[in-house]
Amino acid sequence: MEVVHVFKCEPETVFLSVSIMDLFINVSECNISEDDLHLICITAIYMASKIEDVAPLTVHSIVHKILDKKFQK
Repeated sequence: MEVVHVFKCEPETVFLSVSIMDLFINVSECNISEDDLHLICITAIYMASKIEDVAPLTVHSIVHKILDKKFQK
C-alpha cells in the first residue's frame, strides 16, 4: 500500500494488482520464496498501473524507488 501512496496510483490499481497476485499465486505450483513474492508483487503493481493509471509507473521508477537495488540485473 505504501507504494501506491508514494506514486499516487488510482485505487483501482490496488485492487487489480491484488487480483493479479492472487491469480498468479493460485495457479503457481511451486513454493514461493520471500524474494519471489516481492518480485510478484512489484510485477503485479506494474501491470495494474499500465492498465489503470493515466500516468503509469515506469520501470526506471520501480527499479530506483521501489526495489531499492535489492535485486541484481
